[in-house]
Order: sequence, then C-alpha cells, then structure tokens
Amino acid sequence: MLLLCLGVAAPLIAIGSFTLYKSYQTLRLEASRATTFQAAIAVRSLHQWTQTQLDTAAAIAQLAALRGGKADATQKIFETALKAEKQWHDLALLKDGELIAAAERGQDGIKARTTSVTIDPGTREFIANVEKSGTPAISGYTHSPVCGDPSVLVVVPIKGQGVLLASVDLNSVLSLFHGLSDNSDTVIAVVDSQKRVIARTLQNEYWQGKDFSKAKSVTAGSKAQRGSYEAVGIADPVTRAYAFDHVPTTNWLLVVGVPVSEIYGHAHDWLVLLTAIAVSCVVISVGLALWATLHFTRTIRVLVKESLAIGHGDFTKRVNVSARDEFGLLARAFNQMAARLELNQDMKNMTDQVSESIRKSLDLDQILNTTVRELGQALGSSRCCLALVDTHCTLDTSDDELMFDYVWTDAEKGGTELANKSILITKHSVLKLILQQGSILSLDVLDDGVNTPLFENATEEQSQDWKSIRSLIACPITTNEGPLGIILVHQCDRLRVWTDYELELVEAVARQVTLAMQHARLYNRTKQMAEQEILINHIVRSVRSSLDLDTILNTVTGELLKALGVERVQIAQPRNEGPLVVTHECHAGHLDSVKGVSLYPDQLDFRVAHSPTIKSTRAANLLASTMQTFQAKTGEALSPNSEYDQLEPMIPADLRAEVMTGRNTILGIDLDRLSKGYATFVETDDGELVQVPIDADTVQEAPIAVITDIDLDSRAIPFRHFLDQNGTRSLIAAPLVSENRLVGLLVVHQTENTREWTPTEVRLVAAIADQVAVAIEHAHLFATVKHQAITDGLTTLYNHVYFKNRLQEDLNLAKRKGTSCSLLMVDLDKLKVINDNYGHPVGDAAIRQVASILKTILRSGDTPARYGGEEFGVILPETSLFEAALIADRICSQIRNCHVPGLGRITCSIGAASFPKQASSAAELVERADKALYVAKNSGRDQIRIYEGEETEAPQALPAPPSTVDTMGNAKPSE
Repeated sequence: MLLLCLGVAAPLIAIGSFTLYKSYQTLRLEASRATTFQAAIAVRSLHQWTQTQLDTAAAIAQLAALRGGKADATQKIFETALKAEKQWHDLALLKDGELIAAAERGQDGIKARTTSVTIDPGTREFIANVEKSGTPAISGYTHSPVCGDPSVLVVVPIKGQGVLLASVDLNSVLSLFHGLSDNSDTVIAVVDSQKRVIARTLQNEYWQGKDFSKAKSVTAGSKAQRGSYEAVGIADPVTRAYAFDHVPTTNWLLVVGVPVSEIYGHAHDWLVLLTAIAVSCVVISVGLALWATLHFTRTIRVLVKESLAIGHGDFTKRVNVSARDEFGLLARAFNQMAARLELNQDMKNMTDQVSESIRKSLDLDQILNTTVRELGQALGSSRCCLALVDTHCTLDTSDDELMFDYVWTDAEKGGTELANKSILITKHSVLKLILQQGSILSLDVLDDGVNTPLFENATEEQSQDWKSIRSLIACPITTNEGPLGIILVHQCDRLRVWTDYELELVEAVARQVTLAMQHARLYNRTKQMAEQEILINHIVRSVRSSLDLDTILNTVTGELLKALGVERVQIAQPRNEGPLVVTHECHAGHLDSVKGVSLYPDQLDFRVAHSPTIKSTRAANLLASTMQTFQAKTGEALSPNSEYDQLEPMIPADLRAEVMTGRNTILGIDLDRLSKGYATFVETDDGELVQVPIDADTVQEAPIAVITDIDLDSRAIPFRHFLDQNGTRSLIAAPLVSENRLVGLLVVHQTENTREWTPTEVRLVAAIADQVAVAIEHAHLFATVKHQAITDGLTTLYNHVYFKNRLQEDLNLAKRKGTSCSLLMVDLDKLKVINDNYGHPVGDAAIRQVASILKTILRSGDTPARYGGEEFGVILPETSLFEAALIADRICSQIRNCHVPGLGRITCSIGAASFPKQASSAAELVERADKALYVAKNSGRDQIRIYEGEETEAPQALPAPPSTVDTMGNAKPSE
C-alpha cells in the first residue's frame, strides 16, 4: 500500500515541480515581452508626433504668402500658426542666414520679432543640410535661434525663399508619455542622434539637455562599466529591465526602463513558497492515505462480506436488528437508505411546486415570494429570506449590498419582519466568502443573544434583526456570470441541527430559483431587444421621411438616450473648427451642453484612404514623376486631402501597393481596417515592396470602441480633455463611415459611474450608427445635388439661375438698408477667335482662368457667377459705383497679366452699373451694366466702362486711377 501511495505521489511531485518552474520561466518571458511592447508603443507615439510636426510645418511652408515672399502676410500666418500650435515657441523665415519674418510667444502673448537672430554653428549646419536635401527634418536638442529656449527645430525648405523654422517646446515630447509612467517608477528617456537627452520622465529638469556623447553605460544597480555607451539616464540604484528602440524619422533613441520589482513583484517568493507547501502536502497526504487505508478498510471488508450473506433484504421496509455488531451497522444503513428515499420524495414535491410556479408566471417577484413561503413551510423554520445582490451598476464591489425584498416569517416560531432591508457585503465578510465559493453553509448551534458571524459587519440597528437567530442555513444563488443572491433560512425559537436532506432541499430550491431568474432575465432581454428594434425602425423611418439632417440627428440622440438610460449621447462631425466637433447632443437635465467642443486639437484627415506614404525608394521616384505629370496636364496644384485619389488612376495597378496608406485610429477604432484586410509590406534590396500576410497572433482593434472605465483604458488617454469636459466615466463610440470615409462619430456617455456595457447595448449602438451614417450621406448627397444645381460645371462659379436670385436678394437688402449695390458684367475678349484658332479646350482654359481670378480678387461678400458663354456677372453688395470701378480695374489688370497654357495673354471688357442711382430693379441693373459692357467692347476692348445715363455718349475719365476706366456719360462717377 505504501509503495502504491509513493508510486502515485512521485509523478505528482515531478509534474507539480515542473509546472511551477515553467510558470516562473513564463513570468520572466512575459515581463521581457511587456517591456519591449511598451517601448514599441512609446516609439510609435513619438514617431507619430514627429511626423505631425513635419506635416504641420510643411503645410505652412506650402502657403502662397511664404512662397511669394510677402513679409506682412507671412507675419500674419506665423501669428495664426502659433495660436493654433500651443507647443511651438516661435516661427521664423530665414534666407541665407538672415531673418525675413518671425513671430514668437512671450509672456504678453504672440508678437513679431524684428531684430536679428543668432544661430549656433550646429544649427546652421543642420539648416544648410536641410536646404541641400530639400526635405523637411527635425533637429535634436538645441536652442531656438529666435527666443533662445531649449527646443527641437522643425526645418522646412522653401524653394527660392529660404527655410521655415519652427521651435517646438521639449515638454510636448515629455507629455507623450504621461499615460505610460505617471503611476509607476518606469523611466522613459528620449535621446537624439548626438546622444543629448531631449526628455526623461523621471527627473526631467536634471537630465534634459545633458550631452552623453563621450559617456559609457553602466549596469544598473552594480555601477559596473559595460561596453560602449548605449543610452542615457538609466544608471541609478533602482534595478530595472530595459528595452531600446529607434524613431525611424529622426533616428532618436528611446529607452524604456521598468523596475524589476514592478515586473516580478513577490511572484518569485510565492512560487518558492508554493513549491514547499506542495511538497509538504504530498508527503502529508501519503501518510494520511496509508493510515486511513489501514484503519478504515478493516470495517468495510467485514461489512461487505456480511452484506453478501443478507442481500435478500427489502429496502422499502425497516430492518429491526438490535445487535451492535457489523450486522447492526448494516441494518442501520439500510434503514437510513429507506428514510433517504422518503425524504427524496418530499424534496421532489417541493421542487415540483417551485417549477410549477416558474412555468405559470414570468413575474419574478411572484415566483420568489412563492419560493420563500413554500421553503419556509416545508422546513418548519421561523423565517425564510431571499436576498438579491445589488451592484449599483458599477464594477466596484466595495459598495455591493444584499437587498432583502423577499421575506416569509412564522410568528408562532419567533419569526419577525426585518427592520432593515439591506446589508453591505464587505470584502472579508462570511457573506462575501459564501457568494464567491458558491457553497452552502449551515450553523447548527448559536448562543442566545449573540450576533450571527454572517452579519458581523452589520450596524447596531441592523444587528437587532439577527440577534434572535439560533440556527440558520445560507445557500448562495450563483450562475457562470457570478453570484445573484442568497437564500437564508432562520430558526429563532430553538437550537436546531440541520440534516443533510434539509441542506440538499435548500440547494435544489436554489437551483430552481437560479433557473427562474435566468428565464426572467432572458424575458427582459428579449423585451429590450424588441424595444430596440422598435427604436431602430423609428430611426429608419425618420431617415427615410426627412432630409433635414438636424431633425434626424436630434431624434437619434434623444431616442438613444432614453433607450440606454445614459446621461449623454453625442454625434461629432468634421467641421472647420476641428476634425471631429460635437454638432448634436442630448443630455440629462443636470448636465451642461458641450456642443461645439472638438475631440482633437488639430486638423486631421479622417479618410479611410490616406494621402500616400512613401515606403520604398522606387515608390518615391514613382510618386514624384506621377505628380509632375498630373501638374503638367492640369496646371493645378494637388490638394493635400485628395492627393491619393487624384494620383491613383495614373499609377500602374501593379505598382500601387508601393504607395501605402497610413494608419488612422479613433478611440482604438482603426478606420483603415473597417473596409479592407490586413497585410504588411517588406522592402527588398532593390527597393521593391513585397506583400507578406500578417501574423495570425496580431491583435486587431474592434470596429467599435467599448470602454468600461476611462481611467483604466489607454484608448481614452488622447481624448482625456474632451472626456473630462463631458464628465465621462464609461462610453461606447461607433464610427459613422460612408464610402470608406469617416463622416462622424456616435458617442454614448455614462457620467454618473462606470458601466459594464452589454453586447446587446453595443449592437444597438452599432446598428444605429449604420443608420445615422446613411442619413448623413443622404443629406450630403442632397446638398451636393443642390449645389450642382446652382453651380457652373466648367468654372465652379454660380450659374445664371443662382445669379438672378442672388441679385434680387441683394437688391432687396440694399433697399432695406438704404445702401448701394453695384454690378459688373465681365466679358472675355475674342473667345470665338480663340476657339476657332486654338480649339475649345484652350478656350475653356481661358474661361477657367478668368473664373479663378474672380475668386481670388473678390471679397467674401461678393458674388461672381458665369452669366453665359464668355460672360460673367459680379454682384458687389454695399459698394458704390466708384468702388466698383476700382474693383473692375483690378480684375481687368489681373486678367491682362495672366498666362493661359497654350494661348498666352488674354484680355477682358467690363461694364459697370449701380443700384439705385442708375437702375431701380434687377433686370434694369443687368441691362445698364450690359450696355456699358457693349460700349467697352466697341471702344477697343480691354477696358472698363461705367453706365452714367443715355443722354450722352461722351466718355469721362474717373478722378481716381486707372486710365483704362472710362464712363459712358458726362456725369461724375459716384463715390
């Protein structure tokens, strides 16, 4: 027997020891992976930050004012950019080392810098290299040439105009890692290519700017030198595990050090202790097994032997054997079996009654009240209670309570009603232990007047309910999802020893109650799904019955607020104020509106298809040649937001994969993955990209963001300012995507407390998001069609129909205000000759050139339109005839000096008239201006004529320039 026990125990010891060893090895491996993963996340954040700085500075450098060398306009652009980019110290335009224009942020606000700047040799060399390469770049640690503060410099070359210099605050680099190291001793250091510290999360003031180009690394904790220098700021008394990574755009080194104590904790000591305990338990178990086998098998052998001799007994009857030997024990066993069968029948009857109640009613209150009554009567107890767990809809279990809403009492046996209907479930209480373990507990004997151990944390008032209890049964009601409640049976009039039958009866009833509660929850869930289906149908009908987007979106937010019982529902859409701005909102009465608040501080492109990202050398050459071809054909610059869409048809299909799209994420929702699969590309030695299938273990973001607690979810870190404004604790965010483009974001906020969102609620939000996206797309299509109906296709100016309506509206407004409204009729000279000699495409290009000049010169309140053919109309509200003549002169001069590809120089003739001096209606105003235009064309073209009446045809020059402006009458021009 001993050998058998040892034979069983030895393999168990070996398996257990091996398992513990592998667990320890796994812990170390996972710690290494976690540190490396944290470094990768930090590098990606830093890479995205540097790319954003480069893109922002490059966008400013592309502005016409900078490329044209206009100092005043450049100064205004710089001041506007500094207001938008809070982390920039200053902006400067340098040419050949001299300051052209600059703006800096001071204590008194943003102001212009007119004095010269001093550039250190290192910075001067860096700027020269950028100008030579023609590619924007970011420097390492340096000082701003303008304000002198420690900064990193973003340098963008401007062809023919020098370089644009932006000084970025180093604290903006440090702020990237607040979410990774705020609550621990984790150190994150960023080092530039010259081994100067840019930022460090611990003791940043001390380390920032230190030069370690000649330093050597040391092993943390031991101070021992170890090879060539790898990083800075990592040698300290704290033993850490480190991971290194490089930022691809700047070749900066990023060091992440996590204290070993945080990685392992007490896991190692616990593993050793558990190993010792396991070995001890095995040894003790072997000894006890040997002793128990020798002690108990003797009686069992005798009983088995004797039971074979009397195996003809009738188990439905009682066996009367008064002997105290083995036969007497066997007889008593038979008697106990018969009694057990009778008790089983009683238990079956009881469970059948509860099951019948469940089948007859879906009213959970009625079922539970019937259960406590029947159970209390069957057991003959003083009180029977059924308490349900109330979590208050939070993940925090410290405030969970048991609510005693179902109580049955027998006054004859000392049972009384409960004065308090709730009791707090404390962390280390017996009630908490019972609910967690899911096992029944019986207390057979209690001292009179002593509080029950189950309720040791009850208040003095609550304790009065439990002091009368002499014996009790406590049975938890549990499911796979966790505890639902507990059944308590009290005996208050006497001490009572609970039998196994009674305990099994309570457990059987608890199983039936669990089934009843699951059925009730299923019924409620089905009811909720039906209500949600009605809600979705209501929203679909709203979408189909109305083209008013505001009405539809307000209906959606209001209905969703009521359906989910949340405090705030918002819809954010791209606007000029930001990439995603709250445009529609419904909230609880005690909350303030945050309509107009932006999720992001910067203007970002949220298309699923991004502008191209260069992934190989050949791709760079391919993209450059394609852009040159596009501009040569159209004569237009590429739009930053539609560059990929314009270039894609011109790139060969087999080479499009080399111009890859970027990553676009909102609250953890990867927009690129909403419409296409996953793949990665690897560059070969000859510069080509080869597509490689993605690793099957890669974590993929869900298409909808579900955040239970924003304080514990890293996806909420970039949006913390927005979420704090809303008072958000939990949220669901669903993207509104239409044709691979993000048109908005549907956000559901829980503000009172954290919330565990159910799959049904998530599916509801996703379904409504799909309908909202359709509604927005329909509204946009309607707006597009409406716009096309009033727009000229060739010039994108307003057409003749819109021109007539707008002219009448402006004249009505002028009548009410008592102001002037002037009209210019612009005619492209000799368009027919151009079409006949050069072709209609060249004629169309000339018409587009005139339209482009009109858009550029005119004020925001002016209305240019294509009146017909080569003729344009320009409405000038609140403009006198003299002012209209000056505007007409600028138009004529600009058209005279422009160049049309394939044609060269063009001219135009302009006629002007004003309301109410020269015309009293819209038709009359058009007629007068057209007559003035007719005189200008008959007088030699390329000139301006002003209608001054029909009594004389002698032209009269304006008192103000230019000489090309004449009049049709003898009256002086109006001012």
